[in-house]
Amino acid sequence: MSNRFVVVSFLDKSPTEEFASSEWPLHMTLLPPFIYDGHLNEVCDELDAIAVNTNRFSVRTNGDALFGPNEDIPVELIEPSEYLSELHTRLASLVTKLGLAYEHPSLSEDGYRFHITTQRGQSTPADAEIQINGFSLVDRQANNKTGVKKVVKSFDFVEKQLR
Repeated sequence: MSNRFVVVSFLDKSPTEEFASSEWPLHMTLLPPFIYDGHLNEVCDELDAIAVNTNRFSVRTNGDALFGPNEDIPVELIEPSEYLSELHTRLASLVTKLGLAYEHPSLSEDGYRFHITTQRGQSTPADAEIQINGFSLVDRQANNKTGVKKVVKSFDFVEKQLR
């Protein structure tokens, strides 16, 4: 069975326990869902190297949209920024370096649009400034259970605040 992961920045605190798909906390996806069958230590080492060389920064919401094949998943779009694009590029470089495979290649890399998915009716206000302090690697099928998620590891950025 393939292992399915995603790299996200939680808007509040990172969950410490397993959670159901329906209970996702508000988050911004930084590296779209990918498949990896290697050793997680390798992925975690690479993510750690990225995190320790990334300053905290802010992003701003920039309107609503509907995602998904049926355009029925409400999201808040994120205004593009230099820091966010640079972080995404560094994370995306792991796909090639580690032999990861995107679950949906057409929605990744050049086709990727930064967003926060509305969760359980919770969303971010329009034109909100959001602090990005780090990211988490999330197992999308924790313990091989469909619909169960778990944070594998969280990675904090350095203290310096950038805009």
